Amino acid sequence: MPDPSIKLQLLLRSNWRSPQGLDKVRQILASLGLTPTAGGLATISAEVEPEKFKEIFGVTATETAPQPPAGQDFGRSGGYTSPELQVPAALSEYVQTISAAPGHTYLRK
Repeated sequence: MPDPSIKLQLLLRSNWRSPQGLDKVRQILASLGLTPTAGGLATISAEVEPEKFKEIFGVTATETAPQPPAGQDFGRSGGYTSPELQVPAALSEYVQTISAAPGHTYLRK
């Protein structure tokens, strides 16, 4: 069964792009019911169940289906799209933007 969770991408504000900033944002994400899954210097990925997504952001994400290979790519994974998301107040000091992660386009096999 496919994973129904919605993948999120968060861009940190420049002054919080540090190990301490990443740790702080991970803690806040967990307190909001979001699960951090990966982090880089400037971004954090997280996931959340669809019901919790709607509760936090006040909008519904739209599921996109996987696509078979076509033209110049080798297919696309499924994912979610959503209207522009408002950064929750608890994260606004640390996070510049947050978005539902769209599916990936496979450029190679």
